[in-house]
Amino acid sequence: MDRKSLALIVAGLVILAGAWAIIQSTSSEPASKTKQTSSAPQLLEVELTVKKGVEDVKKVRLEQGQKVVVTVTSDFADEVHFHGYELHFDAGADKPAKLEFMADRTGRFEMEMEHVDQKIAIFEVYPR
Repeated sequence: MDRKSLALIVAGLVILAGAWAIIQSTSSEPASKTKQTSSAPQLLEVELTVKKGVEDVKKVRLEQGQKVVVTVTSDFADEVHFHGYELHFDAGADKPAKLEFMADRTGRFEMEMEHVDQKIAIFEVYPR
């Protein structure tokens, strides 16, 4: 093998080694940068718009321990019932109503407009 061929092989190996080093430095970030730094779930805000007689059920996925704020805007007045948590609050016609709660129970829970028996949301709370 002559000197020119050997120099080309060495140059190619240097280029490959440099490219490999660059790829490794960009793909091996420390775990603390790629994972969520806080162990507490973030606040979730849920907005529900209800029209009488229109079945539009929103499915919401939560983590146990997550804080939730639900705002219900309806075109009619009714009591909102959050089954399983047994929370009740009034939503007025075109007057938004808010409910804040901590998702401390796991399972599947329905929210409905109580007096017209209209389901408006399903909350699925999963263990952390």
